[in-house]
Amino acid sequence: MKRILYLDTLRGFLIFYVVFIHAVLLIIFQADYDYIDILPLWLIALLFPLLLIAMWGPMFSMMSATTNTYLVYHQIEKGKDLKNIILTRISSYLLIIIVHIINMVFFIHFIPLDGKIYRSLICGTLETGQLTIPNMLMFLNSGTLLLIGLSGVLINLLLLFLWKNNNHRNIRKTILFFVILSIIFLLIRPFIYPTINSIILNLAEQNHLVSAILLSWMFRGQFGLIPMVAIPFFGVIFGLLQAAKVKKQSIIKTGIFSVIGLIIASMFFIILFGIPDLTLPYWPVAMVTINLALMIFATTLLIVRYEHSPPIKRTILAKRSIFFRRFSMITLTIFVFESIIAVIWAKIFTLIFIDPFPYNVVADVLFLCCVITTWYGIVRIWEKYNFKYSIEWFMIRIIAWITGKTSQKLDVQKVLYNPIESEKPSSK
Repeated sequence: MKRILYLDTLRGFLIFYVVFIHAVLLIIFQADYDYIDILPLWLIALLFPLLLIAMWGPMFSMMSATTNTYLVYHQIEKGKDLKNIILTRISSYLLIIIVHIINMVFFIHFIPLDGKIYRSLICGTLETGQLTIPNMLMFLNSGTLLLIGLSGVLINLLLLFLWKNNNHRNIRKTILFFVILSIIFLLIRPFIYPTINSIILNLAEQNHLVSAILLSWMFRGQFGLIPMVAIPFFGVIFGLLQAAKVKKQSIIKTGIFSVIGLIIASMFFIILFGIPDLTLPYWPVAMVTINLALMIFATTLLIVRYEHSPPIKRTILAKRSIFFRRFSMITLTIFVFESIIAVIWAKIFTLIFIDPFPYNVVADVLFLCCVITTWYGIVRIWEKYNFKYSIEWFMIRIIAWITGKTSQKLDVQKVLYNPIESEKPSSK
């Protein structure tokens, strides 16, 4: 099956950027955004694109939805049973939710929430120098991994409903369904949030934590499912367009109309609810639509460049993108463990420099170089062993145990170095 090169490249770039931006925002600046007030305006303007991409965590959910839809479509075309396909896909996303929970308990950076700081066991203990026991209230926050997992489960259940009796070929119906559902979720969030938020906080105060956490995952949190699921919903649309091999012009039109529609929607939300407050612990709906428009614009450009180029150019692009695609092979593993590497280096720098962050520019730059170089070295060495014992490696084996089928997802030679060759049909 053809590899989607733009997804591999974009995923690798974004996880590389996660390592960089988390080191900057969460270690150097300790999530204290008051530092922005002392920066000159010209520097803020220069850094604005970097700060904007820092909010693109939900892009991972869009890419995951694209891959999922692409895989499900092709497996149906091969005559496989839809229910079995969906069961396998849902199993994968349930594992991601489990990884999210493990990450929150043991590894995640500190979480500012409701005026308090929450820390994980390992990372928190390293940060404070004292044994840190995680507080269940930290789960009132949601995050990128949770959005990927929950949206993946929801999307596959919807595809099970939509695509029975070979309805996967009715592209317009599927696109219309997910567009309408996106609009509904975007519209209802601002109206129901105040009530839902009060209910969640009351439940938490009364120690009904499971109910409070589940509701928070749906409606509250930084990346609550409603309305953030609109982002992976558009990933479904892009996955379907590519699986069905729609022409380049149709993909460009879809991208343009989506961007225009979302910009109009963001203006409507701004008129209705005012300028988005970026200091809130969640994304205002106008901010969701603006970022989604930018994500779709970037995705459309990348699809045209990577997936609709002649074979020779695709081969060149594949070689040029190896650096980022290397990181994409263990995105989940890097996402979970990048905090530990960053905190360890931060501890080392506090021993070398009296006050390294954030005003010591030399220390800041050296720290970032050390964090990035460490991960590059880890990935380069690990690839020689096909990333054995990574989180992805364990997930592949669990799914293989459930389905009885193995995956070549971590075959470095095929996926990283020969993605175009692996697309060619075998001569046997």
